[in-house]
Amino acid sequence: ISDTVLTNSYAECGYLLYIESHKYEEQHIKLNNFTFSNSTPFIRGDSIKINIENSAFKNVTKRVFVPLLSNSKNSLINISNTEISNLELSCELFNDESQYYLNDIKINNIKSNGKALFHFVNNNITINNCEFENINCNGDINYSSLIIFDSNESNKKISISNSVIKNSYSNGPLIKITGSKSDVILDKFEITKVTSYGPFIENTSEKV
Repeated sequence: ISDTVLTNSYAECGYLLYIESHKYEEQHIKLNNFTFSNSTPFIRGDSIKINIENSAFKNVTKRVFVPLLSNSKNSLINISNTEISNLELSCELFNDESQYYLNDIKINNIKSNGKALFHFVNNNITINNCEFENINCNGDINYSSLIIFDSNESNKKISISNSVIKNSYSNGPLIKITGSKSDVILDKFEITKVTSYGPFIENTSEKV
């Protein structure tokens, strides 16, 4: 899907794009120069690959209780050179059970009144050259974080590099690390003008 604008679009089933899972077939979705605004949650479907480049997801204020951008489990999602802005959420942006590579992303003007904005479970996560600005996480203190990373029972890694969080608020820990074994890499990572009612980084993993 390229050079496409999707706005003011609503589907009664709850998602605009559904990809049926096929265990032995590769499902690959590519979005380039794609704009999504003021619409029903976007993608549902498991065990797929999603590449998003040069795109924008913005201006969604109708609160829903499923992930707005992707509710795909066991998937590989690569997002680069993309803006995510002006959203009001009651759930995460993405399903927590997939692997994510986020590169050169600007995320700004987000209000979240439910779970963590990014919740990652049992997968390796890479965040590089990303800017988070004016993020307000106002949910329950146990779940209200910008990022929750849960390695579960496996040895999993989260890497955040060349990135900044600024002018933001969290009702719980800004970044929460949990699970049995977590590798945490922070390189050239800046936090500035942030208010958090928990620690900026809370690590309760058994081994780090």
